[in-house]
Amino acid sequence: MIEIPPTLRKARTVAGETAWLDALPDLVGEMASRWSLEIGRSLDGLGVNALVVEATTTEGIAVVLKVAPPGDAEKLAHEATVLRLAEGEGCVRLHDADVVRRALLLERLGPSMYDLGVPRRRRHELLLDAVRRVWRPVDSSVGLQSGAKRARWIVGRLEQLWVQTDRACTERVLVDAIACAERRAAAHEDGRAVLCHGDLHELNALRADDGTFKLIDPEGVVAEREFELGVIMRNAPGEDDLHERADWLAATTGCDRSAMWEWGTAERVLSGLWCRLIDFQPHGDRQLADAERFCAA
Repeated sequence: MIEIPPTLRKARTVAGETAWLDALPDLVGEMASRWSLEIGRSLDGLGVNALVVEATTTEGIAVVLKVAPPGDAEKLAHEATVLRLAEGEGCVRLHDADVVRRALLLERLGPSMYDLGVPRRRRHELLLDAVRRVWRPVDSSVGLQSGAKRARWIVGRLEQLWVQTDRACTERVLVDAIACAERRAAAHEDGRAVLCHGDLHELNALRADDGTFKLIDPEGVVAEREFELGVIMRNAPGEDDLHERADWLAATTGCDRSAMWEWGTAERVLSGLWCRLIDFQPHGDRQLADAERFCAA
């Protein structure tokens, strides 16, 4: 019998997906039969949007099986697209996919940067090393979300989450985040856009056998590089001065500081409100505290 991690159960219950949770044992059994897998333990701490379990193939290859809920069908299809495009460079290698059943068979990696206690600045250096191997021009026919579309989605999601969390941040913070997202939507240029991971943080970076780190759970956005760095700007709330972090990232990558700051502002409030909604604490409160502290409005 598979074990469903408590964090996953709580998040999917909030999302109204209890029927999917109940069906998971049968879904895992079906994929194990199709891909000839021996199923191992469930992995906690690898996200709140899918079940991830260790498995072994009949050839003795260590893999993981990821199964996503119906509400994330498009998200999982985008993830499979990113992993195919990356071909194991900077991202976890994709062995097989069944997008109809929302299942992926992935390379098994080691512990995350977070679990290894990698110091903050070193984390950022290693995240950049990994994501630079992912960044590449891609044809629009791949069907991934553009930076402009992502920014417009953020605007709508911010407004929704603010209501759902009973206005967990001040209105000035919400207005500032929305304005930042709207400016990034207007600034999108297809010619500058590259394949982005979309959720670049230490829990999504796992150690590979060669000692490098690979990224998991890509969201798949074709956007300016500053979008990716904005996600780094929302992470590790309260650990350092965000202006100093932005200066370092801009100097290290040659990317536009203002654009990166705006993406970070929008993503920080979005993530903080979502974490409050699913009671992922104290992370949500810390992100919203940063948002209040650095609000431009």
